[in-house]
Amino acid sequence: MADILKIRRSLTTGTVPLSGSLSEGELATNIPDKKLWVGDALGNPIEIIDKNLNDLIDVNASTPAHGDRLAWDDSEQMWVPKSSISGLSIISFDYRVDLPSTPTPSEGRLSRNTDDPLLTTILYVNHIDNNGEVRDRFWGEIKEGDWFNIYESNSPDNYESYDAIGDASELNGVWAIPVAVYEVVGDPLANNRRVTMLWRISPSIEHNLLADRDAIDCHPITAITNLNSELLSKMVWKNVWIDGTYEVNDVVRDGDWTMVANIQTTDKPAPVPLGEEQYAYQGINAINQQSTAKQIMFGNRYTLTETAELVGWRIHTVIGNEYDVYIVEDPLGIDITKHVASFVSDIDGWVENNINPIIIGDGVTFDIVVIEHEVDPVSADWTGEWNYTTPNNVTPPSTGGAIQASKLSDVISFHKTDNQGGSRGAELLALSVGDVIDSGNIRWAIQNITDNSTYVSFDVSPALQDSAGVKTFTFETVVAVTLSYEVDNDYWIPFPNTSGLFIADGNHDDIVPDNNAYGIDVKYQELNMSDDWDILAVSSVSGGSGGGSDLSIIKYREPMNTGLHAGGIIVKGIGDLDVDIALGDGIIVDATTDPFNIIEKDVPWDAQTITVTPLATNTQEIHNIYMNTDGIGFAVHLDHIQPNTAYDNILLGWIELNTNVLFSVTTAPSVIGQTAYSLGDLFQNMTDESKTKGFRVQSSSGLNVYCESGSLLLPGINWNTTPKDQHKFDVPQAGDENNPIELGFFNQNAEPIVEPRTDLPKYYDDAGVTTPLTGGEAVIHYMFYSTSGYSIQIGSKNYIDFSDAFRNIDYDRDNFVFAPGAGVAGRSILVAQIIISKLADDFSDKSLADIVSVINGESGNTISPIDLTLVPQYLLHTMAAQDLAMGDLLSMDVNGNLQKYPASGGEGTSQYTNDTVIIHSAKFLNPSNNQGIVAWVNNVSLNTIYFVTAQGNPDGSISYSPVGSHTASGNINAMRLCQIDTTRAGFIWADTTGTHMGAIQIN
Repeated sequence: MADILKIRRSLTTGTVPLSGSLSEGELATNIPDKKLWVGDALGNPIEIIDKNLNDLIDVNASTPAHGDRLAWDDSEQMWVPKSSISGLSIISFDYRVDLPSTPTPSEGRLSRNTDDPLLTTILYVNHIDNNGEVRDRFWGEIKEGDWFNIYESNSPDNYESYDAIGDASELNGVWAIPVAVYEVVGDPLANNRRVTMLWRISPSIEHNLLADRDAIDCHPITAITNLNSELLSKMVWKNVWIDGTYEVNDVVRDGDWTMVANIQTTDKPAPVPLGEEQYAYQGINAINQQSTAKQIMFGNRYTLTETAELVGWRIHTVIGNEYDVYIVEDPLGIDITKHVASFVSDIDGWVENNINPIIIGDGVTFDIVVIEHEVDPVSADWTGEWNYTTPNNVTPPSTGGAIQASKLSDVISFHKTDNQGGSRGAELLALSVGDVIDSGNIRWAIQNITDNSTYVSFDVSPALQDSAGVKTFTFETVVAVTLSYEVDNDYWIPFPNTSGLFIADGNHDDIVPDNNAYGIDVKYQELNMSDDWDILAVSSVSGGSGGGSDLSIIKYREPMNTGLHAGGIIVKGIGDLDVDIALGDGIIVDATTDPFNIIEKDVPWDAQTITVTPLATNTQEIHNIYMNTDGIGFAVHLDHIQPNTAYDNILLGWIELNTNVLFSVTTAPSVIGQTAYSLGDLFQNMTDESKTKGFRVQSSSGLNVYCESGSLLLPGINWNTTPKDQHKFDVPQAGDENNPIELGFFNQNAEPIVEPRTDLPKYYDDAGVTTPLTGGEAVIHYMFYSTSGYSIQIGSKNYIDFSDAFRNIDYDRDNFVFAPGAGVAGRSILVAQIIISKLADDFSDKSLADIVSVINGESGNTISPIDLTLVPQYLLHTMAAQDLAMGDLLSMDVNGNLQKYPASGGEGTSQYTNDTVIIHSAKFLNPSNNQGIVAWVNNVSLNTIYFVTAQGNPDGSISYSPVGSHTASGNINAMRLCQIDTTRAGFIWADTTGTHMGAIQIN
């Protein structure tokens, strides 16, 4: 399309534009003074004409009006004025379709004179649009030669185009526009469908005059339609979600969730958990069954009736047997099988495993199945030599060849003639499901066999490729053995959306579902989630131990153009270290070098092959695969990734090497893979749960504080130093014991409440109203740090006294309403909770004022080996408080030790252990009767958890339950209590055998 000529009109009569004020080729005009200038290559104005409109000939503009433009009239052979409301001559309106057709569409609606758009001769448009705006001044300007494009707001490929063949007329608030149909594309516009109506003010041009022009310019309607389709596919960042109306592709952060709207909506974006996590199988009547086979496959099929989050699985195992776990997406359709984990069981009973949470949509069907077999089965073996290759595409093997294509890595095909010229077809076809193929490096279990005339194909598990080359394969005809499994017969009958799966020496496609529940199960969390929003990222998701599945979200949505990249799939190449990169294109958005000047760069690339260079010859290594701005792919070992690598290039995925052979290739999801950094900068780490080291808040000279030095691991906060390094930002100490720091103070609406000062206020935020404490009341303030300094969001609840506030410090934080952007410069971190009593003058009396520093670290991974998620840095601390009585309240001091505070007004005298307590956890359960629970591990019985309940009595005394205990299977190295309800506590502990959970009932 031709470039648009820019026109600038001088506002000062007779003034020549200043040097440098014009771009090259840009025009400036001053009509009253008959001046016209054009910018040269240096932007200097060059005067080119001394004429104005009054000097032109062939103009019939005797009574010009403001906003008139000139259009050529063939009948008059003159330039005539034509009023234009829009300087661009393109105006858009928001309406809804009113069908069946009616000449009187209601407010906010438009219609036609016929239900068939191809037969339309009149458009009827209400003078009030869908937003309640009166549009008479626009519709009164419609003239013959204008045209209209009406397209679905959510599906711009569905549209109708018309040419106006006369002036519009109005009757009772409805404008009638005579039109001729130009084009109808896509699905018909349906009743009540929201549409955008584009009006182009144009001189009349015969369509056949444009017939031989370039396709993109063959008719203005085509260009405008494509333009709007592109514009509607771009995401728009709307920051933190607040209640209101959002349009298609608006992106918001709601808690830990980053969401994108797929339709105009007022719904809450983030999923809301319903109830607690639970296993699907809750039966107690499972029995042990046995089957004589080479292998057995068992599992369950689930069809969800509500959106849920899959968080884990468990298998009832037999010690010494091997288990391969798979999830099958859409088993009744595309049938996508994904390997989750393989392991040899070391116990008889349930083996539990957490996974990276997977959001599964309403109506989605999936299987979870496990293949059970012996680790080293008895077999009759034979060997053969084939030239083994791993091409990208699936092709039949040639004579003497074996192929395992990257695009179908769960299938190996062997030619019936081996590399020595021997005929091996009969031997290959004699193998069966459960037999084993051994390359010397990988053992594959056969899951299916297909005779393809000149070669035999085997479906195998696991779907791993070996290094290419001439190899001697060992084929093992396994002897059937007795394999045990758990089954609860007819358990799923009351649950019609779930069924059991079982087959011995067969493949998944041959399973006939039944009503039995087999010994594999899924743990899930029900969610209430609006259909109007799709998930982009979840900032708090972290993986569990074990399988480490990288399964993606399997809730179906129509594909959306993220503007990130298309194509670029990476697969293993022919050579041991080759990576094939498919044709693709992407865009790199640099919003970090200068946040006020965001730069976008389109990056197309051709299909190519790169060779990875290992750091050593006999190591296991992980390399990320990137595409640079020149369209050249490259690999970087994780140890050599620089801070700017992820910002200046497009992440295509990562590969794993083992002894100079590439054995695993993972393509990064197009949204999450690249935006783990950019979305992380914008959304993921702007919550109160920040990543810090140090930053302990200490008391200063009075009721004021100072802050020790610390390190921030908050991406993007250090734009002023190294904008693309998200892990290096050191903050010096602020203030000291004698010099407190000045603080800003704000409420939950991010509004300042007092002038900055050092002393902490004895106020609380009563729904936006600053209210003073009275009597002995106390409040919990929240202290933040940002690049603009330290500040306090005042607490939102007045507690009875300090003890009441201290007991509820966890509850207060869980229910605290944080101000938007944490109130300070839009990007800040929580460093401390500060408890202040009305009676406190300083922090010397710990029963009236205290400081609880917030410490968080980082560990784990998400979809890339170098992406980090948040977990608490210190889950437990060594207890050093002296003379403890059961029921005492505990607070951590600056050295990581615990200080005590008497509970319920009573000091308590009983002491249940004289041994050193090495691990401790306490939980307040019932405020109505001052009842709590304390659990501990001492240095004598490292595998025993002791616990006792403490009851505060009205007279100030404390009574205690007898000491209970639980003996773990190994030495305990971590333990924590949590509240279930007012009479029950749950506890989780980690010992040398793994992670376990239990519960305590208080009678």
